[in-house]
Parts: sequence; C-alpha cells; structure tokens
Amino acid sequence: MSTARRIKAPAAPARPRILDIAAAEDALARIAEIRADKAEAERAFEVHVAELRRPIDAAAAVLDAEEAVLVAAVQDWAEANRRKLTNDGKRKSLHIGAGRIGWAKGKDRIEIEKGEEAEARILDAIRAAGLVQFIRTKDSINKQAMLDDPKLALTFAGVALVEGVEAFFVEPGAKR
Repeated sequence: MSTARRIKAPAAPARPRILDIAAAEDALARIAEIRADKAEAERAFEVHVAELRRPIDAAAAVLDAEEAVLVAAVQDWAEANRRKLTNDGKRKSLHIGAGRIGWAKGKDRIEIEKGEEAEARILDAIRAAGLVQFIRTKDSINKQAMLDDPKLALTFAGVALVEGVEAFFVEPGAKR
C-alpha cells in the first residue's frame, strides 16, 4: 500500500451570481484589480530576477574577458607555429593535453547587394542571361482578396468561408 500523500489543488472560488448592472460593474472592477495585481507581481518578479542576475552577469563578464585574452594568446602562438602544428597544412587541428586547437573554414554564402534597385538590376541580369534557376518564385493564395469577394471565391472546390465566432469579452476600465 502506498504511503504517498495526495496534494489537492486549491478549490476554485465560488462563482458569484450577477443579478444586475451594479453587480456586473463591481465584478469588472474586481477583474481590473486582479489583472493589475498580476501585472504588478510580474513586474516585481522581473525586478527580482534582474537583481539576482546582476552579480552573475558581472562574474561572467570577468570570466569572458579572461577567456578572450587566453584564446587570443593561444591563437597568436598557433598562428606563429601553424606550419609545424599542421604538419605543413596536412591537418587542420591538433589535440593537445587539455583540448584541441585548429582552423575551420566557414560555409560559403552568397551576398546580394542591398536595396530594391540593386535586387531588381540583378534579377534583370539573371533573366537576360537565361539563368532562371537563380530566381525563386512563390505562388500563394490571397485570402484577403477572397474575403473581399467571397461569392466568387466559393466557386472553387476546396474553398470555404468560415464565419467568425462570437465570443464574450471583458475589458475592465473601458470608457464609453
């Protein structure tokens, strides 16, 4: 037989009966208070987290600076001795007592000149050269246009108009 204790969730508060506008106004005012209290608790939590992070971030900054200096020193030494360490370029890395050092080439990438005019000029040149494999085209359905003309849109198989569902909302503090 198990001796584990069951922990019950706290019971939900009793649901009040709203019988008139005054009671509804009181409920909306309380909802506003609850939301404000939750927001204040969240802000206080964020402040507390920031206070806890401050010494950790300061210690990490000191360690990051020390690490950067050591990496630079090891790199300077490795660069000065690269031919010997890589056996005249026959290998890219070297295992040493506490780890591994080496050189790695990053991935090649294409860089396109910035700006709409530059992109249009490049696209025109690609088209003129007949290299359409360098051009990506993407067709997609314009749902907004279909909403603007639903009768025509519904003539296509697979298209349906889903009407918005009415939902109850509460906006405490909203003015008339």
